[in-house]
Amino acid sequence: MQRRVGDYELVTELGRGAMGAVFLAERGGERFALKFLHSAGGPDALARFEVEALATSRLLHPSIVRSVDAGRERGTPYLVLEYVEGPTLEQQLNRGPLPSAEAGRLARELAEALAHAHAQGVLHRDVKPANVLIEARSGRGRLTDFGLARLAEGLSLTLSSEILGTPSYMSPEQMDPSRGPIDARSDVYSLGATLYHMLAQRPPFGGASSLLALFDAVTSAPLIRPSRFQSDLDPELEAICLRCLERDPVDRYPSAGALAE
Repeated sequence: MQRRVGDYELVTELGRGAMGAVFLAERGGERFALKFLHSAGGPDALARFEVEALATSRLLHPSIVRSVDAGRERGTPYLVLEYVEGPTLEQQLNRGPLPSAEAGRLARELAEALAHAHAQGVLHRDVKPANVLIEARSGRGRLTDFGLARLAEGLSLTLSSEILGTPSYMSPEQMDPSRGPIDARSDVYSLGATLYHMLAQRPPFGGASSLLALFDAVTSAPLIRPSRFQSDLDPELEAICLRCLERDPVDRYPSAGALAE
């Protein structure tokens, strides 16, 4: 493994995916997460990487993983983020659903983070438990991975033949553009789907047998209330969750700020 990237000393690999790898890195005694794009990633991966770097550079919120630096090493781009010690929300949910109070707190923190991003002209478009880190010391939720973000000036990874996002958490309009524009209410839906997973230990329509069945379920099937999976669920929190998951965007909270309130 290459030991240095720019001014950063690589310590160990934290994770690897189709686009690249993330390393624990150090500089001046501080720890960072350094995201390195695979050299064979191609133009689409590079576009996504550049969008993430630009989106995170304009966001400063306690519930968003902060961008620290960006650069190139031998022609390959890298992005440096603050290092958040703790599991992803997805990993935490593998151990069971969250109590109402904890789920509500996390959802509020993430809604406030999205409200900040939207105010800066950034739509996330891929809110899901795997893109939320739980800070070990404070328990705060930290939103990360803005690779599918859309910016106010229109810069995004837009492929006409590809649906962008993670199907289990995508809004109906992300799957079927004829339902309306993708806007802040689409992120509200995805946060509602994430909240549903916190309460039910499964995403909405988690029983779909195939991708096509999932698309059909998200756009037309009845939704099982999360209280079916957690009998002592706070009814007001369930109502908030279900309003986020309304199929028609006009029936959802009009903004992430309204959801946080």
